[in-house]
Amino acid sequence: MTPEGTGARGHGGTEARVLVAREGGVATLTLNRLAKKNAMDRRMIAELKQAIETADLAADVKIVALRGAGKDFCAGLDLNELLESADLTPEQNEQRAWDLGELFVQLRALPKVVIAVVEGRCLAGGCGLATACDLVLAKAGAQFGYPEINRGFVPAMVMTMLRRIVGEKVAFDLAATGRVVDAAEAERPGLARPPGRDVRGGGEAIPHLSRLALGVGTRAHQAAVLPARRPQPRGRHQARRQGECCGARHARLPPGDQRVPQEVSGWTLAKYALVLAGLALVLLADQTGKKWLGYPGLGLILAAFLLRLLQRRKSAD
Repeated sequence: MTPEGTGARGHGGTEARVLVAREGGVATLTLNRLAKKNAMDRRMIAELKQAIETADLAADVKIVALRGAGKDFCAGLDLNELLESADLTPEQNEQRAWDLGELFVQLRALPKVVIAVVEGRCLAGGCGLATACDLVLAKAGAQFGYPEINRGFVPAMVMTMLRRIVGEKVAFDLAATGRVVDAAEAERPGLARPPGRDVRGGGEAIPHLSRLALGVGTRAHQAAVLPARRPQPRGRHQARRQGECCGARHARLPPGDQRVPQEVSGWTLAKYALVLAGLALVLLADQTGKKWLGYPGLGLILAAFLLRLLQRRKSAD
């Protein structure tokens, strides 16, 4: 289906940055900035958030598909806005960064299958947008990469998602060199996959996704892939307290993988205090030449070691 097809509409008026079409259980969100190769500006980010929220609330939507209008998926963030960041305050730049980060968190927490249908260039922030999806279908000729490093911008925000998908070494290679890889090379580490023999990419992928949507939403699928969604943090300060980041997908992790901060016990504090006091005495003995000070210092360190053994024995009981 083309962006102008039946059921297509925009968020933000006739020149909407995001066109939305719903058909066969699939909500297709089309990035719509042809003149800028679908680069994301603040307005597009806001419209994407609204479109994702609408798809989330729609009971008939089983799959959310992201694609780009024209020959490219997304060339990254709007360069003019990036250059403007040099004149903004640190607080303003932080807010803009969180606006984009919240988009990634929103995609990762969405309790529906999210698929990026990639043609042409998928670069920088656009590549980060694709990696936030569950699946990336890449047509032959698609290009992936983080070339913003060559302009002095570090692709830090997307690294959590990229490392989880391709591994640390491949992620470092892509982020540090800024090199662009084709669809075949992106497939090897699992960054993308071809659409399939019956799907050539682009708009022709949408009917294929509609067939896939028929199997999504069954109880078995929901139990295996889409467990209960955790509440999202409402603000960046609450997000920090909960340990959220743009790559975290708490809604998709089994309970055993949740990282819950543990309270520091009195035993642990006592051990650290003994070790620090012991080291201080040993260093003081070395600096002053009073060797006898080193013996109580060593005694305190030994006491900390014995306290650790006692703590482990108590935990075992």
